[in-house]
Amino acid sequence: MSSVKGIFDWVVKEEAVIVTDSAEYVSHLLGRGVHAENIHDMEILPAKSIVLSFSKGASKRAFEIAKISIEKECIFCALHVFESSLSHADYALSLLAGSDFYSSLESQKKILAKLDVVDRFQILGRGAKGEIILRPGATPYAMILDDVKKIIFIQLLSSSRCIMRT
Repeated sequence: MSSVKGIFDWVVKEEAVIVTDSAEYVSHLLGRGVHAENIHDMEILPAKSIVLSFSKGASKRAFEIAKISIEKECIFCALHVFESSLSHADYALSLLAGSDFYSSLESQKKILAKLDVVDRFQILGRGAKGEIILRPGATPYAMILDDVKKIIFIQLLSSSRCIMRT
């Protein structure tokens, strides 16, 4: 179990190469002693990488080279969809480095189990209240440990919240 539990240790231990299309951000990271490279100077992805795209073109390039990169573990975050600033890129990296991926995957497994047996539930908290009704036949999506064991490219839907298998 420990090998599965530590499946994202390379992110937390900062062993990944940060790949981005921002020359300014590459310089910023290199100045802090972080291994960073420009995506437009690459033919394949490094074995372990975190791709932060500041533009739609960089996102397209990331997917193109991911297809031809044989040995890779990659987390992809399209910063340009949310906020393509250096401070947001730093924030995204800090969240990744501080994430407990194993615990998150275990939590998602429990939530999926609950969604298998209910079609309506309430969300309450911090002055908010809501009800969610699932359509018949709706399939919830979440990543579980079995997914992670066999994937090599993960796309973050938000730099701080969700992970999607691609």
